[in-house]
Amino acid sequence: MCRKNRKTRVMGVLVSVILAAASFGCGGGSSASSNPPPHGSNPIPAITSISPSSAIAGGAAFTLTVNGSNFISSSTVQWNGSSRTTAFSSSTVLTAQISASDIAGGGNVPITVVNPAPGGGSSNSFAFSISNPTPAISGLSPGSVVVGGSTFTLTVNGSNFLSSSVVQWNGSNRPTAFGSSSQVTAQIPASDIAAGGKAAITVFTAAPGGGSSNSSTFNILFLPRFAYLINDSPTISKLIVNASTGQLQNNGYVAGGGGVSAAVDPSGKFMYVADGVNISMYRIDGATGDLTSNGTVTAGKAPFSVAVDPSGRFAYVANAADNTVSMYTINATTGALTLIGMPAIAGTEPYSVAVDPSGRFAFVTNLGSSNVSMYAINESTPRPGL
Repeated sequence: MCRKNRKTRVMGVLVSVILAAASFGCGGGSSASSNPPPHGSNPIPAITSISPSSAIAGGAAFTLTVNGSNFISSSTVQWNGSSRTTAFSSSTVLTAQISASDIAGGGNVPITVVNPAPGGGSSNSFAFSISNPTPAISGLSPGSVVVGGSTFTLTVNGSNFLSSSVVQWNGSNRPTAFGSSSQVTAQIPASDIAAGGKAAITVFTAAPGGGSSNSSTFNILFLPRFAYLINDSPTISKLIVNASTGQLQNNGYVAGGGGVSAAVDPSGKFMYVADGVNISMYRIDGATGDLTSNGTVTAGKAPFSVAVDPSGRFAYVANAADNTVSMYTINATTGALTLIGMPAIAGTEPYSVAVDPSGRFAFVTNLGSSNVSMYAINESTPRPGL
């Protein structure tokens, strides 16, 4: 009796063992197929968006917000592969501090998030775009030099300058040094100012963004070497100016060039004579001072006075018999005058016209009405708006 019971208990143990083994080997199997990361392993982060996603080069420091998933308190935002100071907001939001030096130049910067080991790793990459601003010029220093001078430093003041910005002289690059976002300097060689005239100064910043600034005029002033006198003969006396003493020495005449008033343009290349009927135009030989006729242009009735503005772009003629002031543009290459628009109204018998050194105002003395007419010159349009 006792033996039989013992045998039954042993068999019961064997059956229990077999059932237990079967349950471990065949039941469900779901946990074995999912293979979850080991306990304590960090997830791989993922980025879905960034804000802002772009900036202008040369801007101030800012906070970058990164949206995504699987962020943890030890996640780090990376800017072009380098870690930035990061604040954890939630498993879907991080913020990072981006310095002004990070956006000093244009380009595309990869943004990633890294979770440390164990596990973890780097997220997908999002591009942050930095565009260069368009530079602007507000002034030049100096604004002019005397022709034939030596190499000098030109200071360009304005805004939106970058370390990559380049000063251009008539469209050609000059060696440029970056001072700040509002100032750059350029080395101008003596060859650029070997002849009188004007130069267009611009600042250029390369892409992305960027572009060319507005143009500012630099004047290369003609050093007086010759003087001219209008005679009743009719002739024009040509005189040489002593550069040291200013004394004049007669150097001949130009026949058939009589008149009432004469003006030489700032570059010293062209001269204009009002003779009471027309305006005679001349080209000046820079080496000898000789005059070559460049034809005539009509004016109003009895043109007795002519003046050229300091930029050398415009000429004005006072017409005594019809109480008007004629206005002309000057061809920078040939010196030819082109009449533009309707004449400005003056007082009675305007006898003399002058333009102030800034080129912003013109004044006409009226012999008949014994007064002075005053005008503002509009430099923003081709028409010199008296």
